[in-house]
Amino acid sequence: MFSQAFILALGLLPATFAKQEFVNHGTTSGWDNQYIDKNTKGYIQDSTSSSYSGGQALKFGQEYLGTSYSGRYHAEKHYAHGYKRDDEKYYGFAFRLHSKWEFDPQNYNIAQFGADFNDINGGTCDDFSPTTMIWINGNKLYARTKSGQMLQGQKCPPTDKKWDCSLGPNCQVTDSFQLKSDESPIGEIEAGTWYKLTFRVKWKSDATGEFQAWLNGTEVANKRSIKTTLLDDHRDYQFRVGLYANSWHDEHKMVGNQKERMLWIDEIGVGSTLADADPDKIKGGA
Repeated sequence: MFSQAFILALGLLPATFAKQEFVNHGTTSGWDNQYIDKNTKGYIQDSTSSSYSGGQALKFGQEYLGTSYSGRYHAEKHYAHGYKRDDEKYYGFAFRLHSKWEFDPQNYNIAQFGADFNDINGGTCDDFSPTTMIWINGNKLYARTKSGQMLQGQKCPPTDKKWDCSLGPNCQVTDSFQLKSDESPIGEIEAGTWYKLTFRVKWKSDATGEFQAWLNGTEVANKRSIKTTLLDDHRDYQFRVGLYANSWHDEHKMVGNQKERMLWIDEIGVGSTLADADPDKIKGGA
């Protein structure tokens, strides 16, 4: 188990090697793009009502529209160059659920990586495919990795069996796990409280990948010798943060009584060292 302080010490590389490639101090400007599903009540706002740094933060919201709406519920900001296969990067952001957040057994995604694959086999394999995702279910925090491949000219399994590699090599297999500590209850999320999430990913399509994460500086995942992404043509994957109420679409229902969901995200960073992504190191432009 490596503490975040230890990793930060290892990350004190000479400037010629270290690279902070993206930082955002909780503002709607400075991103490559955003996505809010058409015909939803989703929104993304600059907010001063709550922030991690004491200034402002991004506020994301979505509202359940009932069974008559069959679409998805995204409200996300995008950084276009989250990773390419064989990269190794650090990522971080601070997040806070609304103080009246209702903890229900459905997924509410707060960060994800993904790429557009409409060009593969004429779009018959997939459109936008998310790989690693981070979400809240109940009061627990979870993550997943994805392996498989997505290459031109290779057979794809049927849409409803993308995970079955026996039906085609262009398959997509996910592995989900809880972000938690064996030594503390740090992985249990409370409404109205700011949390700092940092993570490192070695993006590999073979079993040499790694996924390591810290919540408020405590290690909550340390997975080694795993597959962390698809075998592809080294295309860019977006890094997205925000609110994506994916269970509302996937399960065709809303569990609980809270149809309006809100959360805040602040101090987002991407780079080659943990210091590049640690909200405490980058907040307020420090």
